[in-house]
Amino acid sequence: MLLAFAALLLDCITAEGTVELKEDFLGHGEFQSFTDSGPLFDRAQGGNLGEQSSIIYGRILSSEPNSSSLFSGFILEGPGSYAVSSGQHFLQLSELQGLNATANIKASSEEVYSRYSAEGSGGVRERFLIEGVKGRPLELGSIYHTGIFEINSSLLWRA
Repeated sequence: MLLAFAALLLDCITAEGTVELKEDFLGHGEFQSFTDSGPLFDRAQGGNLGEQSSIIYGRILSSEPNSSSLFSGFILEGPGSYAVSSGQHFLQLSELQGLNATANIKASSEEVYSRYSAEGSGGVRERFLIEGVKGRPLELGSIYHTGIFEINSSLLWRA
């Protein structure tokens, strides 16, 4: 059933039309989620079976023929990981022991805007990329960190 839904969602995104996915989740235990729409994606994972890990996750994905947007929020009390990307702005949080994060991305062929906010404890990897010479990615900046963190970042790219 889940595979059929994923296939239907993929069909909707690649077809000429509009799709909007909204979801809120609250639970305890083990959790995994992914969202994909072209270069926009997020991955959230957390908790352990048998442990009382508290998990709150929500997302809104909207995709039209010429633009896409993604909002996701993840609150985790326990172990886990979270990653989000606009194609040009990538944030990966790993080996977490607690997290409160939000991501907001709006993308079209003329403009990409991403804003990420997160606080917690674990590993942080953030990269800002643009298209360079001969289409090769050019890294504008990056952050690597392990420990307690609070990060707020954004990127605006215009064609």
